[in-house]
Amino acid sequence: MNWYFVEESNGETFEKKLNAETAQEAYVEGRSEYASLSEYDRKHSKCGIALFEYNDEGVSTDWFEYYDLSKTVMNEYGVLIDFDAATNLMDDDLCGCIVEDDIQFFFNRYCDEHEKEFGEPFELSKPNPVW
Repeated sequence: MNWYFVEESNGETFEKKLNAETAQEAYVEGRSEYASLSEYDRKHSKCGIALFEYNDEGVSTDWFEYYDLSKTVMNEYGVLIDFDAATNLMDDDLCGCIVEDDIQFFFNRYCDEHEKEFGEPFELSKPNPVW
């Protein structure tokens, strides 16, 4: 099985093999690939990381895991989290004070500010978050 950075644009799919062996490593490497795209491409393409399995002929047989980089963040313990679901647990007033375009930076900043404001870590920033 291999991790790939996947970009879907204008009906075409481009794949770039990543060196990663785990989902966390793939996320970090994928975010780096995502950041290297132009702003236009980030807005007009669907980008993610995918774990593929290949058959004996080298043809992809299935995506076992897929993480959309425009909707997935990772906490400091390597836990991958759906950003839209995370925002449902966030304090609205605190969110309104954070101005970040990148969802990973927003999530990181929110976690820092949440601990300052409430004196405890944001639930999704913990090693084993409970939903």
